[in-house]
Amino acid sequence: MSFHLTNLITGSEVPVSHIGYADGAQFSRFDEISRSPAQFLSAEPNFYRVDERTVGLTGTHTFTRTVIVPRGTVLKIMPGTTLSFASGVSLISYGTVLAEGRRDALITFKASGPAPWGVFGIVEAPAQSSIRWVQFSNGGDAKVNGMYLSGMLAAHHSDIRITYSSFSGATADDALNVKHANAVITFSDFSRNSADAIDLDWVTGSVEDSTFESNGNDGIDISGSTLTLVHNIIKHSGDKFIS
Repeated sequence: MSFHLTNLITGSEVPVSHIGYADGAQFSRFDEISRSPAQFLSAEPNFYRVDERTVGLTGTHTFTRTVIVPRGTVLKIMPGTTLSFASGVSLISYGTVLAEGRRDALITFKASGPAPWGVFGIVEAPAQSSIRWVQFSNGGDAKVNGMYLSGMLAAHHSDIRITYSSFSGATADDALNVKHANAVITFSDFSRNSADAIDLDWVTGSVEDSTFESNGNDGIDISGSTLTLVHNIIKHSGDKFIS
């Protein structure tokens, strides 16, 4: 298939450098963004009601299909919760996330089998999300509702604070990817990820007291970002320590 485009004002031909295709299947889950918390809970029995605008996860669960938490709904994940995901399966939240474990009760995101799962995505959340004492391992990437999420943990237009958390075995572009947001990352560990450990695109914030070791590409990729980097240890990066 070829296209010939003309500028109606100048009459000049417009060069076409790339053609992308999007069909309805890429937006098949779009209506789920607007569900009420009650509608979401009716469809997703693994979750429970915390209050009128908050849903919770606790215990051990295995997800075999991607779940979308609707806009305006807070997702609270309790200490000690273990979430396993089948190949390519993701959890996407369009609301604020409070995933706050403890040193003695970590929250875990992992694959349910040998194949990588998808991502934990936070999209356009209205308030800062908190990721504390959470372990992420063996995730990948995802395309959901027309978005490409490149990080095992991905926050798009969503402020986020990450503390005492670990990221290992990511198989896609990034273990952590944040876009167009404020991000504060402290006391966290990024190791043995296939490409970038963290990729922060047009982000403000800080990365402090964290360790980056044996990642396949960059340790910290800070495209277009304004960041404070303090007391970090970066070792054995496949490409650059900081890019």
